[in-house]
Amino acid sequence: MKVGPYTLDEYQERAVNEVRASLAAGGRRILLEAPTGTGKTVIAMAITELSARRGTRVGFITSGRQLIYQMARKAEESGLDYSVLMANSRYEWNPDAQCLIISKDTLDARRGRMYWNQPDIYIVDECDVCLSEKWRKLLKKSRYTVGLTATPVSGKGEGLGFYYDSMVKVAKDSELIESGRLVDITKCFSPYRPDLVGGKKSGGDWNQNWLGQRMNRQRLVGDIVQHWQRLGEGRPTVAFCVDKKHTAAVCEAFKAVGVPSEYIIDETTQFERDEIFKRVELGETKVLVNCATLTRGWDLPCVSCCILAKPTRRVRLYLQMVGRVLRAHHTKDDAILIDHSGSVWEHGWPTEDREWTLEGGEPREQQRQPGEQGEQPERLCPQCGLILPGYASSCTNCGWKRLQREQMAEAEDGTLRSVKKRERTSQEKLQREWTGLLFAFARSGKRYKQAAAVFKGKTGQWPDDAKVYPLAAPHQRSMLVSEWRSAYK
Repeated sequence: MKVGPYTLDEYQERAVNEVRASLAAGGRRILLEAPTGTGKTVIAMAITELSARRGTRVGFITSGRQLIYQMARKAEESGLDYSVLMANSRYEWNPDAQCLIISKDTLDARRGRMYWNQPDIYIVDECDVCLSEKWRKLLKKSRYTVGLTATPVSGKGEGLGFYYDSMVKVAKDSELIESGRLVDITKCFSPYRPDLVGGKKSGGDWNQNWLGQRMNRQRLVGDIVQHWQRLGEGRPTVAFCVDKKHTAAVCEAFKAVGVPSEYIIDETTQFERDEIFKRVELGETKVLVNCATLTRGWDLPCVSCCILAKPTRRVRLYLQMVGRVLRAHHTKDDAILIDHSGSVWEHGWPTEDREWTLEGGEPREQQRQPGEQGEQPERLCPQCGLILPGYASSCTNCGWKRLQREQMAEAEDGTLRSVKKRERTSQEKLQREWTGLLFAFARSGKRYKQAAAVFKGKTGQWPDDAKVYPLAAPHQRSMLVSEWRSAYK
């Protein structure tokens, strides 16, 4: 299918046709789930042009100057009568144009203080952030609304059925990976899981001030660098941090060991950002560090390693961060994740297929309860932190092999001594039980405290008393939980 100056692929054509069919069937509020790599901009422009050809006035709402300029360029190439509303832009605002390209931030700032002719249809990019009552009232003034997002869930983890009537899915992640539009996460390392028990919460997520203090510690920052040097394979990397201080600290830590690194924050100008992106593409900058600025509306396909140093309770934010490294590029065959936030245990594998619904909010796989029969839960390689299948007897990354009981021995004062079979076997069972509970409970939406309570019910001991460890870095696995927590406070 060719629309204007661009040709739609099978996924984009299917999405456009299903949206048009839903509108023709009487739908007024259509939610289009468009995962990373499906080309939301092309889909949005196709819907815009097809609507404009029928004399329908369209309002396209989005964030990010780069995407707005991209949409304006495509509208011009298509010969549409368009106008752009964006602060400090070169465009003149014409509220009566057939196609209105509108900056979300500018609209928020000027709403109620400007005249415009309401469009017949709104196309809302990243519609999961346009959910306030003011936004709902604005969108209701048009006959139709088409919302686009990769994560159709509110910040509180709720479904979007209150705002939209029906949902159209472009494609599954597995389909996009198989077709070559995306690359898969082939390795996910979880060097440690931060202790966030009792942490302050705000707006459905961790309180950022509290989280910044918890994560911006010298040892934690140093671990980020050390693990990247060992596991990152020198790949172009994007790192997500909590706040500006944390971002600057991580960037300086990389520079201190000779790794070319730069950071982007809200105050970084678009010109500066473009120059930084060029240096990353050229390989002059190896690690690009940011806080809350590169989660949406940004694509640098050559980046193939993601560092998560920002814990989040929101699955959509987790997927948006990791999604930055999934786009296909001729320089990469896959991507890797180094998770210092515990998010992979909390929200699951980043590229697994998720069945979003308008009613149910965040998708959850049907998880086995602890003790049920089935595939064994994932475990961590004790040497490199790679997440392995529960049945794995060796690590595909570092070559670690699980020792047989008769081979088990440990060093003490420079000498080797045999470990009592009963002692080691009992402790191994406890550790395996605790690790499995943590993973199973995290992926089913339950919390650390709940896993600890079930562990006590099964073993008669709390994890601390049983001397089993949280998901810690390899060099910390000999530490007790209490010692581990103290080291990171």
